Amino acid sequence: MASPEDRSGSYKTHGILFTILHRLESVYGLLKDEDEEAKRELRETMELVSAVEPFTRSRSSKTSPLLQYIMKETAKLDFDKLRSEGKIQLSVKFDNDYVMGMISDTGQVQLLQLLVSKIQAKNILEVGTYLGYAAFGMAEAMPPGGKVTGIEREQSFCDFVTRTAEEHSLNVAVIQGCALPVLTSLAERGAVYDFIYVDCVKMEYQEYYKIIMDNNMLHKNGILAVDNTILKGTAITCENIEGKTVNDFSKIVAEDVRVTAVMLPCYDGMYLIQHK
Repeated sequence: MASPEDRSGSYKTHGILFTILHRLESVYGLLKDEDEEAKRELRETMELVSAVEPFTRSRSSKTSPLLQYIMKETAKLDFDKLRSEGKIQLSVKFDNDYVMGMISDTGQVQLLQLLVSKIQAKNILEVGTYLGYAAFGMAEAMPPGGKVTGIEREQSFCDFVTRTAEEHSLNVAVIQGCALPVLTSLAERGAVYDFIYVDCVKMEYQEYYKIIMDNNMLHKNGILAVDNTILKGTAITCENIEGKTVNDFSKIVAEDVRVTAVMLPCYDGMYLIQHK
């Protein structure tokens, strides 16, 4: 069975499957050599969990050359180098696995594409764009005349998205800035979107939701999709402040009489929300 390092390219490193697998491996390491039957059962369980993502990907459509290109460019990112050159503001030190963990899962983007295509969303907002993997995925699925607007704090990431959009003649624009003030500004201008995808600062999820819903930013027939609502399992256990905050957010949504919502137990938790 492959080591966690070998699997880093297959798993979104902060996804719930990876968390479960990591915990199973920890338990496996605690077993004594004589616990052969328990080790065998646990090893088979780990192999089954390891097989889920490759199996589902092998049974899904292939991604476009553009999305494959963005995935490769994301993998090349060196946050330490970018930070030392003053090209990013992020102060936290991230390892390479986390760099890839910040990108939406391939199957997740394909689900977004399916939803965008199904409702024929022409005006799309993404809160937290990174290098645009999800943004360009949605742009590929939207009907002619559509537009994806992204919000991204890092100027260097915005520049990459803008340049890539121009090179591939896709109507993807990105607004540089922190999500809360940009969202507030868009709300004040009366912006309304057919599809909104949120994958940004988890501690601000409640504020994003309040701005979007209280200002009618989501079209009456639109869909709001929110990523990381399981958050490595911490949204279930509430073992840290970030997990508890996401838990509180999902409880607010579930109790909101204005909407119908379903949380999908896949990737790192995907919340789909629409007006009643």
